[in-house]
Amino acid sequence: MNISSRMHADPNYKRLKYVRYADDFIIGVTGNQLDCITIRDKIQKFLLSDLRLNLSLEKTKITHARTKMAHFLGTDISLTELGRRPFRTITRGGTTFLSKVATRPQLLAPIRKLVKKLEDKGIARRGGQPTR
Repeated sequence: MNISSRMHADPNYKRLKYVRYADDFIIGVTGNQLDCITIRDKIQKFLLSDLRLNLSLEKTKITHARTKMAHFLGTDISLTELGRRPFRTITRGGTTFLSKVATRPQLLAPIRKLVKKLEDKGIARRGGQPTR
């Protein structure tokens, strides 16, 4: 049996993906903001009651991946904007049609943040010019 990764006809379809590295983690949710808040609250309760760990709500951010970037392990993460997705030609059963490519995650280096950090440590001058 083949189960699709997307169920466009089901309004209650939800999907969750997560990545953990040491004590940092990021969760991607296919759903609405209320779903994200519910998941965050359940994680906070689990961490506190079962593991006796505190989840910092000041550091925990809920963002919409198409409009804002999430910062995780020194990388800015976002999704390709809907209007910037390329088209591709698909042929099925002798019929050819255009389809937009699925939204893809973008992993971007935060160059400005990195240069600022180098400037603050005295390794680079203003503008990113290296020092001796």
